[in-house]
Amino acid sequence: MKAKINNTIRTTGIKVNEENLFREMAKEFNTAISKATYVEIIHKNPVEFSSRYRVGGVAKVELGDLMLLTYDKASNELRICILQAKYKKGRYYYFLNFHADIFQWELLNAKPFITNKSKKFNFPSNILNFRDDYDSITAYGIFYEDNISKEIDFLYTLPKHIQPRNYPKGKITNGVRSFYFRCPKHQGSPNSMCKVGITPKEAISTCSLDVFEEQVLRCKVGAPINDAKVRNWVARLLLSHKGSSATPEVIDDLLEYLDVRDDYIDEEYGFEGIPSVMVVVTDSEKAKSNETSQFIRYI
Repeated sequence: MKAKINNTIRTTGIKVNEENLFREMAKEFNTAISKATYVEIIHKNPVEFSSRYRVGGVAKVELGDLMLLTYDKASNELRICILQAKYKKGRYYYFLNFHADIFQWELLNAKPFITNKSKKFNFPSNILNFRDDYDSITAYGIFYEDNISKEIDFLYTLPKHIQPRNYPKGKITNGVRSFYFRCPKHQGSPNSMCKVGITPKEAISTCSLDVFEEQVLRCKVGAPINDAKVRNWVARLLLSHKGSSATPEVIDDLLEYLDVRDDYIDEEYGFEGIPSVMVVVTDSEKAKSNETSQFIRYI
């Protein structure tokens, strides 16, 4: 995946940003093993939650930048990951420093219940915490330019491995802070040779586009949906955005799995304010047999 995306950048001259890179990523997930689609949402709306850092105790932020839905035909399992996306342009001084909103990080790290403030859409209040046995319900996905090769690569990691350099000493209103990545393999000492942090049930951290691709194909990114409220919300979401997808047959596969009828959606649901959506349909058994990475290590 890394070689193909970088070749596309070189040969087409596309603007390098989070949206275009995720769009290219979705294209590369269309393989003999999997198929994928990407639906970009332009207008987003915030949610509210109880914050320890925000003046007044309530912070208002967007839920995330990308909702990754992965369905595995082999296990009949559907996973969800709310991903906050970044593009670190140019040289990094240590791996991997970047600027981000501390309230957004707090939301994805603490996974609290959320409150919807818009009448146009309605996230399940427990969408971030419907499972406490999986950590990758939320994650950061940071595209970065390698200092040496100048090629685009990808850091995927849990919010708990992303930390602000300086925590607020009191309540604040401006949440922009300098953050850095603490590699779980090296106890907070980032090392350029650190490639992955993966458990048998989920992907925790990887600095490689190719390894991230393998983990998605193995359906190891995100939490399996076992909550009826979240499951029904996802079904309505997919049906609502089927018409916006360039490859609606990918969404049809999930709708068939979820046993969704065309009249399932109703007028009270609108999805203009959600993060962009990437849907990947895969077969983990085929992915395992085709795995080529030399970096897979369980922790």
